[in-house]
Amino acid sequence: MKTERWICVWMASVAMLLFVLSTIPSNQEAFIFPRIVGLILIVIAVAAILGARDRSGSPRESISVSIPWRAIWPALIVFLAYLNLAEKLGFYTTSLLAFIALSAIYSPAQGVGTRIVKSGVIACGFIAALYVLFTLLLRVQMP
Repeated sequence: MKTERWICVWMASVAMLLFVLSTIPSNQEAFIFPRIVGLILIVIAVAAILGARDRSGSPRESISVSIPWRAIWPALIVFLAYLNLAEKLGFYTTSLLAFIALSAIYSPAQGVGTRIVKSGVIACGFIAALYVLFTLLLRVQMP
């Protein structure tokens, strides 16, 4: 089995596991959103598995792409810091700090102060939208 198809099968397996875990009978109202996301992921995974073949019925050739690690490593460091701080600071605070860090790192060349202020304003609006969407509208329990 080609690499692309294995990735699709793993993606489908993880999607199904997440869906099954969201159906455990404890506080069902809190798991409506994860259940919807799980179903969407399952549909996407099945579509990816079916799309792994071209019209002739043979598996497509794998596309080899070199990974630009120099551009990716700052995001990996922010992600690891996010995982380590999430339980201590909470979801919204950690997400705000991570969003500011990522947008300050990857924004176009400007002065450092300008990038941080601009990133902070955008991040505050984004986190406020997340709060309204998840906590107030969807009533999802945030960690």
